[in-house]
Amino acid sequence: MSPQLPLTKRPQETSKLVPAAPDELWRAIFRFATITTKSSPLYDVDFSPFRESWLDRHSFDDSLKVKKSIVLVCRHWKALGVEFLYEHMEVHTLSKLLRKGEENDRSVGRFVRRLVLPYRPFEYEGGGSSRFTEILKWCPKVEILVQPAWLGGSEDNTGFWRDDPRVDFTLALTSLLTNVKRIDWCTVGNETFHDIHCHRLAGVLRATTNLRYLSLRYKVDPFPGPSSITLPSLLTLRLHGEIGIYGLNMPNLAHIIVNNIGVASDYCAFKRVGPSLRVIQLAGYGDGYQFDVLRLAPSLRELCCSVRRETLVMLGCLHESIHTVRLYCVANPDAPAIAGFRKKSVVLYHKTALPSLERVILHGDWSSFSKHPEFRLFRMRVLDRGCILEYASGRLVD
Repeated sequence: MSPQLPLTKRPQETSKLVPAAPDELWRAIFRFATITTKSSPLYDVDFSPFRESWLDRHSFDDSLKVKKSIVLVCRHWKALGVEFLYEHMEVHTLSKLLRKGEENDRSVGRFVRRLVLPYRPFEYEGGGSSRFTEILKWCPKVEILVQPAWLGGSEDNTGFWRDDPRVDFTLALTSLLTNVKRIDWCTVGNETFHDIHCHRLAGVLRATTNLRYLSLRYKVDPFPGPSSITLPSLLTLRLHGEIGIYGLNMPNLAHIIVNNIGVASDYCAFKRVGPSLRVIQLAGYGDGYQFDVLRLAPSLRELCCSVRRETLVMLGCLHESIHTVRLYCVANPDAPAIAGFRKKSVVLYHKTALPSLERVILHGDWSSFSKHPEFRLFRMRVLDRGCILEYASGRLVD
């Protein structure tokens, strides 16, 4: 009988993932992994051309699947990744967690950066304070508030807002909205309670002293004037639809995104904000009104527009201070878009129209259009006048 060999001791196995990098590096990796072309604009608090998100409930975070996967790897990754998982929350979902009363569920509010307000009736039976103020107390780091298009028909959300004329709405919100830097607000679908909704929006704006970015979408102007709300920190304004800006005082406004220039420029609404503007992004209908916009913005430095049939025609305009024009193109522009491009591009060829023009920057997908004869003519003439022609990435156009 052969002697038994001594058993070799196996090294102790461990199921715990030991991180080989500092926590801050893991957070940077998680941030990089959860940024997509669709989700990134949702968290912008400053202007970036052609990156605005939709003003409806479909502005969802498409990186949510990756975020959920991160927190399921191990306890350590969960502890680090939970802040990314809950940075985008809807009030309906957050309220359910708060009602559970468990410490772990209620603590997620401190991670919320982008809060989507109710877009359908929200039932709440509570104390004297509104559900809105209560939610904000649990989310002290909110930077972005979103009011999507209303899907509740003729019903209003009094249960959530609890409009009490005896309570100073603005005063109650001021200490809760200190960190808010962006507001996206839409009342399409809730026209029945237009006046009440405008009152709520006005209260929120007055309380948001550090607001930098404001998106508004209305069918009826919520602030017909005279000017009653001052937004001293506002740098970027986006207007969408039948809307004016007569009741807002924005002394430091530098960037404006206009989706319907015909309405926005009626009655010279740009007279008050035009002198401070540095960048205008044009989109939508309204050919002819662009002359007023450029004339009323003498310090304009950049003009942004899209290559599509709705984009404004710039023939005949003259502006001495514009030094950069940014053009956005979709993957496969149709014939009307190409025709519109032909009309718009003429203004870039002659120094008499934009004498200070230094560069033309192309955004979007130009892979298809760059092979079109119209684009080759455009490239030749822009370069002939001494301008730089480049893509948004910084690569020069071949």
